[in-house]
Amino acid sequence: MKAIQKIFLTMLLFSGITVAAGAAPVVKIEKSGYEKKISVIIEELKSSATVQIVTATGTVLAEEKVTKGAFAKIFNLQNLPTGKYRLLVQMEYSEVVQPFQLTRDDLLLNTANREEYFPPVLNLQNNALDLTLLNTRLVNVTVSILDEEGNQVFEDNLRNVFKVERRYHLADLGKGRYTVQVTTPYRSYYRNIEVK
Repeated sequence: MKAIQKIFLTMLLFSGITVAAGAAPVVKIEKSGYEKKISVIIEELKSSATVQIVTATGTVLAEEKVTKGAFAKIFNLQNLPTGKYRLLVQMEYSEVVQPFQLTRDDLLLNTANREEYFPPVLNLQNNALDLTLLNTRLVNVTVSILDEEGNQVFEDNLRNVFKVERRYHLADLGKGRYTVQVTTPYRSYYRNIEVK
């Protein structure tokens, strides 16, 4: 029974996000032909996005800025050395990560290895910071606030929470500029804020 409730909650949550953000963009990432090329198609994009090819260590090798509407491009990877890479499509409400590997003779891309992440939504109003994060993998999430020198002045550790909804009252921090860092096992997100 609990499994059915969780599935229903997940469907309800995703439908709420889709209604709030409009129809979700359609992202297609496929190997193009028999060569070392990847085809990227984005349809029904409601806001801007970024498409990147990155190394396993996170170095950005190629980047395309995408505006509203549709996007289609074939990335030619013939000149890249053998190794593991990722193609990232970063949109307003989600991020698609497609790993792939280049061998001496081929490009290996398995769409079953594709993952989708949902970045945190941060809203600062009247020295109250609201954080919303859809944590579909139930991973640990750490929220940190750093001062201008990079010193941590606040930390909140969240474990196995499906949907994070938190409000942080920042008046006790004192006036100044801070950086909010939301850390998950797969990525860290940053936002600069000012407490008045």
